[in-house]
Amino acid sequence: MLNAAELYVEVEPLTVGIVMQSPRVERIAQSLPETLTPVEECGPSTQVDNIPYVPSEHIDDIEFSERLVVNDDYDMDEEEDDDYDVEEEEEEEEESNELDCWGDMPDADNRQTVPILQPPSQSFLENTWDDIHDPSYDGEMCITNWDESQEFQKGLQFSDKQEVQHAIMLYSLKHNQAYKVKESNKTKLHVCCINLCGWRVRACKRSKHGLWEITKYNGPHTCTHDTFTPNSTVLDSKFIEREVRHLVQGDHSIKIKALQKEIKHLHKNYDASYYKVWDARRKAIVHLFGDWDESYHLLPKFMAALIESNPSSKVEWKTLNTGVIGSAYFHRVFWAFGPSIEGFKHCRPVISIDATFLYGKYKGKLMIAMAQDANNSVYPLAFAVVEEESQSSWYWFLDCIKKHVTTLDEICIISDRHTGIMSAIDAILATDDEDDDSSRPPNLYHRFCIRHVASNFNERYHDKQLKNMIKKAGGVNQLRKFNTIMEAIRKLNPSAGKRLDDIPREKWALAHDGGRRYGATTTNLVECFNGVLKGARNLPITAMMEFIFFKLVKYFNDRRNNIRANLEEGQVYSKHAMDIFEKYAEKSLLHIVTEVPDPRPLKTFDSSTWA
Repeated sequence: MLNAAELYVEVEPLTVGIVMQSPRVERIAQSLPETLTPVEECGPSTQVDNIPYVPSEHIDDIEFSERLVVNDDYDMDEEEDDDYDVEEEEEEEEESNELDCWGDMPDADNRQTVPILQPPSQSFLENTWDDIHDPSYDGEMCITNWDESQEFQKGLQFSDKQEVQHAIMLYSLKHNQAYKVKESNKTKLHVCCINLCGWRVRACKRSKHGLWEITKYNGPHTCTHDTFTPNSTVLDSKFIEREVRHLVQGDHSIKIKALQKEIKHLHKNYDASYYKVWDARRKAIVHLFGDWDESYHLLPKFMAALIESNPSSKVEWKTLNTGVIGSAYFHRVFWAFGPSIEGFKHCRPVISIDATFLYGKYKGKLMIAMAQDANNSVYPLAFAVVEEESQSSWYWFLDCIKKHVTTLDEICIISDRHTGIMSAIDAILATDDEDDDSSRPPNLYHRFCIRHVASNFNERYHDKQLKNMIKKAGGVNQLRKFNTIMEAIRKLNPSAGKRLDDIPREKWALAHDGGRRYGATTTNLVECFNGVLKGARNLPITAMMEFIFFKLVKYFNDRRNNIRANLEEGQVYSKHAMDIFEKYAEKSLLHIVTEVPDPRPLKTFDSSTWA
């Protein structure tokens, strides 16, 4: 599997214009440049579907005529039909005069239009914040109303050659009949019965409307082929792709086994191989969301369009030199949407960070920075695509956040105990100490996710009781309760207690935190957002970024409408704040307030330090 850094990206002057028409974005983009260097075929990612890859056979390179031959003894180079007759020749001459088979002639009107930026799938806009998995989709518009239960007829139109080929395959499978390809090129397709019974279909591309049309049909097909089986090359990955495309559009991360089950249901219990279905899913993703390699060429233009339409958004690139002027290798990209940056000014100064695998053709990591809004809900803040998790990549990501996202004097970072994160934050703190006055406290505080700390101990000692006690110790905010639980941990497992004491308490215990967490103890919200992005992490990089863009547009719009409705109802505070207030108000009913005169001035104390 290739690194994302090995992809070749051409850097060229961009002429991109954007007209924002909420919620639509119109963009003008130049045609994608040709790939400068070829990228090797890459097998399936071991992160999702671990299967043996077969690089020796490139299914895409096999011609359609070669894949549909059922009779190996038949001479495909034969120029004339065995049942050739004069009447057919005259009809063909008539059709050839009527048709203008375009061949390689360029279109007369090849002007670029202004495409409207629309989500490739409705799943890009679905509300998956409350319901992560929603497989609904909008089917593609089809030119013809033909279905496999009908006979072909002269004049029937299809949108392209692939539609004709797919229809012939469906017909053949439906009637358990075999056929062979007599002629196949860019403008013509001619197939006939393998038994030479006279059944044939001839289609051609019409110049007057650009559609493919059946120009001759001898049918119905009445003969049978005893040895015909759908296990032949007729039912290849390209055919399977057409059958499962709508499922992939609705659920980008759908499992191979689910697709195999669908094929078996559709086609007489045909058991498609794991690799063939995997390849079909890959082809469907390419068809729906674009090619992985070309997606990297489109990425700079998409980002330029994003900045043009949202000037407050921030993007930072990190590329590697190729030695060719005007070209660079993609290495990393950071981006944060303008509304996220602006809204963070009103959030708690706490950021949770995490990284997750990309499951597409090229490996890499998606880094995510997440905050919390006033309702204690997820607040997506910033993203980056990097080659791997390391001190270098995390330092770069956090530095981008510091430069582009927040100018707060103090910020708290919550994460797991990944060595790359800890090393990066130590390096940032060391740099700040050198640049700033040593008497000033550091402006970056690092805290550990309590759940990850407890899980690490459970993996080492295999003790769920210990795990729960550590989570409880980390979550209490009173020193008295914390000390009591720690004593119990030391009695239960002295080794674990000693190891826990070696971790700085302010890093994992709320009672020693100093109020830097603002009550946030875990990175759960980041991981919940990873679940929202699950269906996008196996998409080409630009499609993945479009997915994130549309998800955030939908999310912020929903939240805006909810808040507007709450304000109209007279609600001043968030539901989360009111729930806490009502909880403490109910608890206070059990208390008795005694007024005691005291001449001393009022002072403020931190209740978390009370023993």
